[in-house]
Amino acid sequence: MSARDLNNEVRELRARIAALMDEAAANERLLKRSQERELELLKAETIAQLFDAICNGLKTSYALESVTLLLLDPQHEIRHLLIAEHVDTASIPNVLFADSLVGMAPQFNAFHKPWLGPYMGCDHQLLFPRGESIRSVALIPLRRQDRL
Repeated sequence: MSARDLNNEVRELRARIAALMDEAAANERLLKRSQERELELLKAETIAQLFDAICNGLKTSYALESVTLLLLDPQHEIRHLLIAEHVDTASIPNVLFADSLVGMAPQFNAFHKPWLGPYMGCDHQLLFPRGESIRSVALIPLRRQDRL
C-alpha cells in the first residue's frame, strides 16, 4: 500500500470518526432532553400539573406548534379526579376527554402504530380545536391491555 493510499484511508477513517462523534453528541443531547422531560413528569404533584407537563413540556422540548392529549375516559374517572382537585377541564385546553373514540375519530379504533402525515381539517380539527396553523400531524396511540 502506498503512502498516498494510507493517507486517503487515514482521512476516510478520521471523517468516519468525526461523523460518529457528531452522532454520539446528538444522541447524548436527545438523552438529556428525554431525562429532563421524565423529571418534569415525576415532579407533577397533581393530575393537572401532569397534563401540563405532558402537553406544554412536549411542545417546548421539541418546538412543536401544538400538542393535544386525547384521553378515552368513558366512565369519567379522570374527570372525577380533576373535579376532586377543583380543576375545570376548560383550564387545560390541550387535554381532550372522550367517552368514545367513534365521535372523535372513528379510524382510531384500528389505530395501532404511530402515524405522521399532513394536517387534514376534516380528520384532525376535533383533535386540535384551538385552530393553530398546523401543517403536519403526528398521532401516537398509547395502548394498555391492548386498548387505547
